[in-house]
Amino acid sequence: MRTSSSRDRYKLLGLVALLVAGLAAGGATLVNTRVERPTRQEFVNGQAADRLRIAFDGALPFKEIAAQLVAGLRYGLFGEGFKGVLVGENGWLFSSEEFEADLGFLPEDPRVEIGRVRDRLAALGIVLVIAPVPAKVRIYGNELGERWRDVPFPWRYAAILDLLDDLDVAAPDLASAFIAQADAFPLFLRTDTHWGPAGARLAAREIADTVIALPQASGLSRLSCTARVEGIATYPGDLLAFLPRHGVPWRPLPRADTLDVYKFDTVGGDEDGNEADLLFGAQEIPVALVGTSYSAESSWGFDGFLKEALGMDVLNLAEEGEGPFQPMNTALESGVLEENGIRVVIWEIPERYLPAGSLL
Repeated sequence: MRTSSSRDRYKLLGLVALLVAGLAAGGATLVNTRVERPTRQEFVNGQAADRLRIAFDGALPFKEIAAQLVAGLRYGLFGEGFKGVLVGENGWLFSSEEFEADLGFLPEDPRVEIGRVRDRLAALGIVLVIAPVPAKVRIYGNELGERWRDVPFPWRYAAILDLLDDLDVAAPDLASAFIAQADAFPLFLRTDTHWGPAGARLAAREIADTVIALPQASGLSRLSCTARVEGIATYPGDLLAFLPRHGVPWRPLPRADTLDVYKFDTVGGDEDGNEADLLFGAQEIPVALVGTSYSAESSWGFDGFLKEALGMDVLNLAEEGEGPFQPMNTALESGVLEENGIRVVIWEIPERYLPAGSLL
């Protein structure tokens, strides 16, 4: 009977054999590639080196093969993906950004930046609400497995809430709400950085409670929005891109997530809840949503859930791939807030975008 260590040796030998075979095939491709002999002048002006480099790169389809074979070796033996992902248990993947104290491109002092935004909005008669999105690993850290360290910066979310309280900015405690419901619903996607529809809906309800409690929310125009499921979709998460293309028999790749697909039925209304025809005349939009792909991506329907929970129209100004600060600067400089009669801005900020060192 083979021992566990023997099985590991056979796995290693098999993967190394695949790697050698792939490199040998690629090397044969390179050997069979013809490069015309360069002239003396091409050596002098550097064109010979450029031509050789281009030919070399073009003759290296095996570079991709080798990279994938090495990635398969690491994944099969050690359960590791490319830089950027941590492979947990039960098909759960986590972004390595959640383990970074500072992503390196953020405001040095978020107090100054948040205070500036708060004051700019106040000058326009707009109140700011910040929704700090808890890290996925904070909610589902039990899926990390024994190979990884504990949840990073366990104090960071509470420090963010303290910071916002000091700045007199309203903020719901989404982390506590998520932790309380983590076992009841899949609030985050297994293979993606972001929340799923269930997490987006829970966040929307918590944020709505905070907004509606504001004195400035009194008298804002209302509408009726109802969310309904109209189907189910397969969703390969963004973190799957950090894994090799193929798993191995003893460690298959995580399966893609499935999502409920929501449709939102909306009827406009005035401040008394009376229906209004939105096709004629300018309509003020009381709430704007600014943030990241948590808000911008339609697959989780966050802005629709906000409309449902608030009973108000929401102008979605979030952007994908820009972080939380650039979309806010764009909203402030573009005049879109004033043009639409915005009275409340919800600013969604993932906790990893607030440097841990600045919160101490």
